[in-house]
Amino acid sequence: MNDLILWNELTRREQRIMNKLFGGGSAYGDGPIETVNLMRLGLITESGLTSAGLELFIAAFKAQRDVCRAIARRASRSGPGLITSDVFLFDLCKSRARLDLSVRRRA
Repeated sequence: MNDLILWNELTRREQRIMNKLFGGGSAYGDGPIETVNLMRLGLITESGLTSAGLELFIAAFKAQRDVCRAIARRASRSGPGLITSDVFLFDLCKSRARLDLSVRRRA
């Protein structure tokens, strides 16, 4: 749970950098401020993700996957009459937007 709180405190740009590094990319061309912040938190080094950064990314990925699965299960049970919050959450999962723990608690 602490990993998810830290993930939510990261800016969208910082999350994007971690996503790129997880996929084998580099932080080249990204903002130096975000890169330095991630290094200061011990999540990345000049060569990629640290073990702490990897654990954080995987925890956030799994939590987002679980939310999307729960929404899909609920949508399949309720049929075409999705309520507005379900539509919002489904769009959230599709766009891979920030994981919001308050939304996850309600799901």
